[in-house]
Amino acid sequence: MSRSPSHRRPRGRAGLLLGAILAVLALLFGTVPASAVTPVPPTQPGTYKVGTYEFLYWTGGPGFQNARVSYPATSDGWLKPADKTEGKYPVVALAPASWVGFDYFDWIIGYLTSHGYIVLSYYPPNILSTDPYMHTKNIKAAITKMISENSAWGSPVKGIVDTDKIAAAGASLGGAGALAAAAQDSRIDAVVALTPGYDPADTATYDKVEADVRNIRVPTLIESGQNDCISPGAGKRYYNDVPGAYKQYVEIAGANHVQFLDDQGSSIPIPGVPQDCTPGVSYASQHQTGNVYATAFLEYFLKGRTQFGTYLFGAHAQADRAAGVLSDLLVVQ
Repeated sequence: MSRSPSHRRPRGRAGLLLGAILAVLALLFGTVPASAVTPVPPTQPGTYKVGTYEFLYWTGGPGFQNARVSYPATSDGWLKPADKTEGKYPVVALAPASWVGFDYFDWIIGYLTSHGYIVLSYYPPNILSTDPYMHTKNIKAAITKMISENSAWGSPVKGIVDTDKIAAAGASLGGAGALAAAAQDSRIDAVVALTPGYDPADTATYDKVEADVRNIRVPTLIESGQNDCISPGAGKRYYNDVPGAYKQYVEIAGANHVQFLDDQGSSIPIPGVPQDCTPGVSYASQHQTGNVYATAFLEYFLKGRTQFGTYLFGAHAQADRAAGVLSDLLVVQ
């Protein structure tokens, strides 16, 4: 059984010595190696402030899309200086659900950024599209854009993008698109799908998505809700399709589909899509559980922090299952 990592900061002479070493490293190199930074457990927000900026960029498809980048900064706000404590930060390209964009996912974007990730999300060129491959294309374009931002003059994230550590992520329709992107784009090192969409009335499209999912060769995390009545059973269906590597299915007890969005005060009715079931947990509770597993997963696979295994498949995860926080937990390592 994995042990829960210790997150106590060093005290006394040992703490002063470590502080002095980190200060010297910062003076010499301007950054501190990520391995020397004490990680915050995924059960609480990280210590980084969140800087943001937006821009339009061409996806190579039907037009331009509006993107927002959130990055570790020295203070919260628009175009704030980057915090270079860890030098470079992994990238997460996050695809939104149908009919919404980046400002419906602050719950996870801000959380991941506070733990030391650069997150790009967007409003797609055709917000009414029900094609998951629109998001597959957009994720690929987002990755290309973030790689270029690392060397672009005037970019707030210039020099801090870790172009060798990239995750695709998405919710609902965007979650299906993210899974397909992970199979198609070798630059993607891990994928997180939140309540991934599936439309049984469009077998032509989703047979292709499932064929792609069967070719995923990178660590995969799928989060679903027990009370999801928009894409019921889709998360486990995709989990079963993933052939190898690490794969994990997390089903949050009482969670539904819509509560993987920010709490905007009401659900979003979409023509032709079934209404969601009543949740048995609050937005805050569903978001907290979703953040714990997404953060632990990325810390484990993108930053190599193996102590976070306790939150994925070890003692902490098993305690969540036993306590009824999760209604299902499946892992293949």
